[in-house]
Amino acid sequence: MNKNNDRIVFVGVVFVAIVALIVLRMFYLQVIRYDFFKNQSVAQQKRKITLYPNRGDILDRNGLYLATSSKAYQVYLDPRYKYKNPGLVRQEMRDILGLSYDRINSLMARNTYILVKSKVDKPSAMKLTAKGFDLLPDSIRIYPSKRTAAQIIGFVGWDNDGKDGLEKAFDKKLAGKSGSMVLESDLKGRIIYSDKKKVFPVKDGKNIETTIDRYMQFILEVALERGVANVGARSASGIIMDVYTGEIYAMANYPSFNPNNYSPDFIKDPTCFWNRAIFMDYEPGSVMKLFSISTALEEGVIKEKDRIYSPNRIVVDNSVIEEAHDAQVDESLTRDITEIIMKSLNVATAKIGLELGAQKLYKGLIKFGFSKKTGIELPGESPGSLRHYSSWYKVDLSRMAFGYGLTATPLQLVRAVAVFANGGDLVHPHVLKGENVRKERVLSKRTSAFMMKAMQRTVEEGTGVATIIDQYTIGGKTGTARLFSSEFNRYMPGQYNTTFLGVFPVKKPRFAMVIMVNDPATMKYASTSAVPIFKEAAERIIRYLRIDPV
Repeated sequence: MNKNNDRIVFVGVVFVAIVALIVLRMFYLQVIRYDFFKNQSVAQQKRKITLYPNRGDILDRNGLYLATSSKAYQVYLDPRYKYKNPGLVRQEMRDILGLSYDRINSLMARNTYILVKSKVDKPSAMKLTAKGFDLLPDSIRIYPSKRTAAQIIGFVGWDNDGKDGLEKAFDKKLAGKSGSMVLESDLKGRIIYSDKKKVFPVKDGKNIETTIDRYMQFILEVALERGVANVGARSASGIIMDVYTGEIYAMANYPSFNPNNYSPDFIKDPTCFWNRAIFMDYEPGSVMKLFSISTALEEGVIKEKDRIYSPNRIVVDNSVIEEAHDAQVDESLTRDITEIIMKSLNVATAKIGLELGAQKLYKGLIKFGFSKKTGIELPGESPGSLRHYSSWYKVDLSRMAFGYGLTATPLQLVRAVAVFANGGDLVHPHVLKGENVRKERVLSKRTSAFMMKAMQRTVEEGTGVATIIDQYTIGGKTGTARLFSSEFNRYMPGQYNTTFLGVFPVKKPRFAMVIMVNDPATMKYASTSAVPIFKEAAERIIRYLRIDPV
C-alpha cells in the first residue's frame, strides 16, 4: 500500500508541475509578451504595396526632354479569380507579359496576392483581359534622345533610384515621394477582401531644367565619335561652355551608352558610363603654356614685346628639355612671346617658367582653378593634381611650365581658357539653368587681350591652322602629351593624349571648347586628331546658332 501511495503522490506532483508550467507559459505569452505578439499578428495581417510616383523631367535649355517618365503599371495576380479562367491567365502572362513557363507555374501555384511584373507599359497593360490581374500605378523612365547626354543625365535602376549623373545628384528632387496601398490578409497571406484598401497617395517628383542645348550636344557627340573612328583612339571628350556665364551647352564623351537599356552596355564595356570630361585628369601638355606664359606676363617677369633665345634643347638638372621638331636651318632662334605660343616652343616656355619661379607659377595655376574641383553639379568630378611648389625640383618647374608633372580635367581646362575670352574672370561651370553667375577676377584685361591675339595667330599661322573657318575668327592652342602609365610607372612610347583648347569667335567671344583625344593610333598630334573634331563641331554650331561672321 505504501508503494501505491508513493506512486499516486508522485503522479500527482508531476501533474501539478505540468499544469503549473502550462499556466506559467500562458501567463508569459498572454500577459508578459502580449504587446509583442499583438504587433506580430497585426504585421502578418497587413500587406503593404509600394506605389511609385512619376519622376520629374530633365529638360534642356529650350525645354526639350532629356529624360521623362511614362505611365506604367505593376501587375498583381488576384487569387480569387485566377482559376475562373486559368488558361487565359496563363496565355496573357506568356504572350503579353513575356513570362517564362516556369515563372507562370510558380505564380499559379501561389495562393496569395502576388506581383507578376512591374513597369508594364500602358499599351501592354490594357491588353490584359483575364480576370485575376490587378493594375497598380508605376512608371517607366524614358530617355527620348537615347545616347545624347547620357553621361550627364545618368540613368535610373529598376528600384527607381538615380544611379549616375543628374539622376543621382538630384535623385531626391526628381524622385518625389512613394505612396502605398495597405491590404488586410490572413496568416497565410491571403487577402481579406471584406476590408477596404487603405491608399496613401504618391507625390510626383519635380522637373530640372539644364543649360544643355540638345542639338549642340548631338553635334559634339557626332564629331567625337567620327574623330575617334578616324584616328583609332581609345576615347574622346569635349565640352562647350559660355565664356561669360559658365553655362555648359554641351559635355560629351565617346564611347557612350543608351540609358534606356544600360545593362547590355554595362556588360559590354563598363567604361561607357565614365564622364571623362570631369573626372579624367591627365597631363595636358602644351595647352598649359597659355597659363604659365600669361602668369609670367601678369607678374611682370616678361613683357609682351620681349624676345627670348630658344635653342632646340637645353639641359636642366641633368635632364634634357627639347622641342618636338627641330628649327629650320635659316630660322631665327630668338622668338617673341606670340611666336613661342604659336609654335608651341618647349624650351622657351621652360626658360620663362624658370625665370618666373616655382612659387609664382604655382600660385598662378591655382588662380586659374587647377588642383581643385570646379563644383559642377555632377558626381565624380576630379580635382586634378598639382604638388605644392615646396617639393618641386628645378626640372619640375621647367616641365610644369609646358604641361608635364601636373594633371587637369577637360572641364578645368575649358574654364581656364575662358578667362582670356571674358577679359580675366574665372567663372563657375554649371549645368543647371537659372544659377547665379559666379566669377572671380584672376587676370587683367590687358593680358587677357594679348593671349586672345596669340591664340588667334596660333590658329591662323601656327599649330592650329586646321581649325580655320572661313569668315570667322578662332583662337586656340594645341597640346600633345606623352601618355603616362601608372601600371608600368613610365611614359609609353608612341602613345599620346592630344588636346585642342579654343575660343570662338575671337572678336566677339561666345564659347570656349575643349577637345581631348585619348591615345590615337594614327594622327598622333593634336593638330591632326583633336583639331578636326573642334572644327567640325564649331562649324555646325555656328550654322545652327546663326552666329554672324566676325
